[in-house]
Amino acid sequence: MIRLGNAAMIFLIASRLGAVEHDTQSIQPFQAELQMSMRYSANAWLGYLVDSHDVRVYELRLESELDEQNGVTSWDVVLYDIGDHRRNLLAPRQWHGLQPFMISAEDFAPNVQTPIYGRERTLRVTDRHLVVTITIHDAKVAQGAGAGTRVFAELNASLKVNTL
Repeated sequence: MIRLGNAAMIFLIASRLGAVEHDTQSIQPFQAELQMSMRYSANAWLGYLVDSHDVRVYELRLESELDEQNGVTSWDVVLYDIGDHRRNLLAPRQWHGLQPFMISAEDFAPNVQTPIYGRERTLRVTDRHLVVTITIHDAKVAQGAGAGTRVFAELNASLKVNTL
């Protein structure tokens, strides 16, 4: 018979239970200020949401849709589980057309009074207990490559993520 100390017994029990689950329902509050420009910006932005143990549990991205001359026609706010890019957690399971996580240059053209989803958009990811707030502070658009196509000249926005 082998006698083990308490620490060894706890280790063996934990090993049998598998890896410790990350707390995806309790993230640290997240906020980012974004400034994109035709002259200075890249075609994407990336941030990480971490749990109470500083472990990355979600990936928050701003991904661009480009016209023929690489002008940004829209930005999509995308939330993924770490290591799993198959599904944007902000997108409904089935959808068609413009969605609140999409920031379209057409929506900020000079003749548009109010963007279809407003300048502040709140998206709830109820199965993950998250709320994402997208705020567009300023947007300037320019003529794109195609006739009637608009592209972002500048975009100043903030992203906030908290638990519900």
